[in-house]
Amino acid sequence: MRPVTRTLLALPLAAMLAAPAGAQGSGMMGGGSGMMGGDQGGPMGPGMMGGRMGHGPMMGMHGMMGDPSDRIEGRLAFLRAELDITSEQEDEWDAFAEAARASAATMGEMHGKMTSMQDPPSLPERMSMMEDMMTARLEALRAMEEAVGPLYDALNPEQRETADSLMGMM
Repeated sequence: MRPVTRTLLALPLAAMLAAPAGAQGSGMMGGGSGMMGGDQGGPMGPGMMGGRMGHGPMMGMHGMMGDPSDRIEGRLAFLRAELDITSEQEDEWDAFAEAARASAATMGEMHGKMTSMQDPPSLPERMSMMEDMMTARLEALRAMEEAVGPLYDALNPEQRETADSLMGMM
């Protein structure tokens, strides 16, 4: 499998594993209080990083979604059952599951930092926080990509079809 294909598969998978169930209504580009603010006033409006703490820096998305590390074991159990992982695929699954847990833990740490802030951060602090978040997310995505490739390669065609449908863009 080409590296680009693995990357494209890893991104939605990482997003699905990191996002709690029911968070689909607050997407990154609009509606609700997603990353780009939607009806919240744009990219730096109350949705993502602007506004007051009550509507909060990060409270728009993270306050609504909860800790990304919550329920990771349930999500992994669901995926494992739906993919019908065989004993021959255990090693690849285990590596993938560990990468998913690490990704969720990283996002959970970021969530904890954001929600524990007492005062609204200054603009330079917000920019630094955004950079830290993006860096952490990129590192987690790269680790997921490394684990998704071998797992996907180990899946049979039916399992791949299931993975493609369950782990596609949501």
